[in-house]
Amino acid sequence: MPNLADDIFYEFVTYSHHVPNVGTFGGHLIFLNLGEQTATDEFGEELGKFKSYMTALTGSYGMKLNQYASFGVSFKVFHQKLSEKFYELQSGVGAEVGDPFSTDFAFDIGYLKKFGKEHQHSFGISIQNIGPSIDFVDAEQSDPAPTNMRFGIYTRLYKTDKN
Repeated sequence: MPNLADDIFYEFVTYSHHVPNVGTFGGHLIFLNLGEQTATDEFGEELGKFKSYMTALTGSYGMKLNQYASFGVSFKVFHQKLSEKFYELQSGVGAEVGDPFSTDFAFDIGYLKKFGKEHQHSFGISIQNIGPSIDFVDAEQSDPAPTNMRFGIYTRLYKTDKN
């Protein structure tokens, strides 16, 4: 992200392997470096510099249920480090004290169905980030994981021997 800042970058690596008559296994690792930042207290006084980052490790499995339906699941563990612990000056805002990082987990589930005379239509649905709330510093102020439900419809409108 050179147009945003020199020290922010995003790394992604993935792998998948199909096992006949069993399904496909896969996974990926994501690392987002958020660069160097300046820590301040509630009065705007500088406390020092720190670096923050986010990382996620995901394992996935998908399989055909039959010729026209497929199913998949993913499990992920993610760690977010938003700041350093400034023990002598406290790590939270004002009197809050706690860990400025979080390690959490979530899972995804998805389903795909083909239909029509020539199975030219497909319908898919997925739910992502099913898991417990995420908290930093104070568990009482946790937020739910950003759970998403998505669905889509596909159809093949035109087919010839060349297209």
